[in-house]
Amino acid sequence: SFCESSERTMLRRLVIFVGILSTAAGMGAVPAAVGEPLVVQSPNGNVRAKLHVADHDDGLRFSVTWNGHPVLEPSAIDVELVEVGSIAEGIAVIEVTRDEVDHTFELPWGKARNIRNHFRGLTSRLRSKQGFEWKLELRTFDDGVALRYGFSEQLGRRDLSITDEKIEFRLAGEPTVLFTTCDSF
Repeated sequence: SFCESSERTMLRRLVIFVGILSTAAGMGAVPAAVGEPLVVQSPNGNVRAKLHVADHDDGLRFSVTWNGHPVLEPSAIDVELVEVGSIAEGIAVIEVTRDEVDHTFELPWGKARNIRNHFRGLTSRLRSKQGFEWKLELRTFDDGVALRYGFSEQLGRRDLSITDEKIEFRLAGEPTVLFTTCDSF
């Protein structure tokens, strides 16, 4: 096995959160090189997420490593909208911003009273070949990764219709996955 027992425990704790982002803000615009992955590392450097932007119609992918070991192999990110079709096809990076957040807040209930929100983030402003612009944010925490995307008002419409969400999570190796289902979710 490539991991010690404690590393296996940490790999199990590596959780990917997917949400919808209505706005994304960051600091420090960085130009993006075509074909080079955009990389963001956790504050302690153990977790590393990469955003792979193809220079042709292969679209957009992301991958995650922990202590140099692959956790997620390159996994596709795409959303299809009624108004434009695929938003990852023929993708171009317009702008990349990076930020780091470290703040603590208090919960009035639960196991832990003080919660620390500490991550490094990378927000990419993207444009599809149809000219549709959107944002994708990757956040790396010391024990996990978050991914979210969002759309601004465009095409003369405030509301957009998603027909398909094609976000993959290609787990590396032969992991055991435990999950629960919810009939009403």
